[in-house]
Amino acid sequence: MKNRGTFRSRVLGDVLAGISALALVAVAGKLNANRVWAIPILCILPLAAGMAGFREPLAKRVWIHPLVITLPGLAVVSAGAVTCRGFECGAIVGILAAAIVFMFILVGLSFAVYFIRRWVVRSDGT
Repeated sequence: MKNRGTFRSRVLGDVLAGISALALVAVAGKLNANRVWAIPILCILPLAAGMAGFREPLAKRVWIHPLVITLPGLAVVSAGAVTCRGFECGAIVGILAAAIVFMFILVGLSFAVYFIRRWVVRSDGT
């Protein structure tokens, strides 16, 4: 039962990372000309996915974390795609497709960090 509570805390951390990335996107949208905000946005999601893969003890649950991290952004972009009218609908659908591809990249990154940590721990332990 103790492991279940720590899994919940890891998933909660993933949700908070996803919401903070979404908040950074909203702030960057308000500061139209300032492109410096793209750096933290592009860094927070891979960093969170790598940390989730590093902290996860079971390989069968590593893939869950990048999905949970990107879930708030996917929900917002999906809602935008459903409710849009006019010529910007194509751009929103393109952003949604790019977000889904980026999600698969995060899954791969999370598994890579998990297996690197596992390989380092096993090589040091034996």
